[in-house]
Amino acid sequence: MAAPVGARTLVAPYLLGPGRAADDLPAALGLADGPAALVRYGAEVDAVLVRADDEVRLVAAADLDIEPIASRAAYPLARVRARPGRGEVVARSDAAARLTRAWRTSLAAELGAAMSAAVEIARAHVAVRTQFDRPIGSLQAVQHRLAEAYVSAQGATWLARRAAWQLDDELAPALAAAYATSVAPTVFDAVHQVVGAIGFTTEFALHHATLRLPVLIAELGGPDAHAVAVSRIKWPRTERRSS
Repeated sequence: MAAPVGARTLVAPYLLGPGRAADDLPAALGLADGPAALVRYGAEVDAVLVRADDEVRLVAAADLDIEPIASRAAYPLARVRARPGRGEVVARSDAAARLTRAWRTSLAAELGAAMSAAVEIARAHVAVRTQFDRPIGSLQAVQHRLAEAYVSAQGATWLARRAAWQLDDELAPALAAAYATSVAPTVFDAVHQVVGAIGFTTEFALHHATLRLPVLIAELGGPDAHAVAVSRIKWPRTERRSS
């Protein structure tokens, strides 16, 4: 099961600040990068936080044009368009930057959780799947692949926790998102390789975890956008002084 928890429990409270109680927020809240965006849970949300320029609007479902997208991803996806002038401006000034920091942290946390679930499902399978009269999990090559995937999942999780503790720091969320999105494809390949073809069947649980990964990887511009953000934060451009 997947639910829009991150937007309501992490992104919105941080963005809106202590003056707005969590109970005042819609139960199902989506995140949109611009007035027309692909949104997870887009067809099921009560409202969407829309990032545009340097402000963030909270737009109710009644003020959205929603086009459900058929997909095998583990999320219900929809193309969501906010109608011009609709919605409530809930934050200005550096609102877009604050939303981005919290969103990146939420992405890293969700990627870490999905990768961890995928590794555990694969581990349980190779422990009982036998080949040549022995569990395939006893083979060193399988152990190495799962060990590396486990380390990647844990790294994403702990970087997300650090970012959640340092949301006012631009670098920590960007690093968390950059790392999580960059290692997720390798974890996807590793778990599917060790379990074999059954990993792509609907009767096996692995797809519930791994099919979330491509959607999460692509949000907010993907790994390249996060990596560029890290480089700009760590090494900001300085104007050359003319002699």
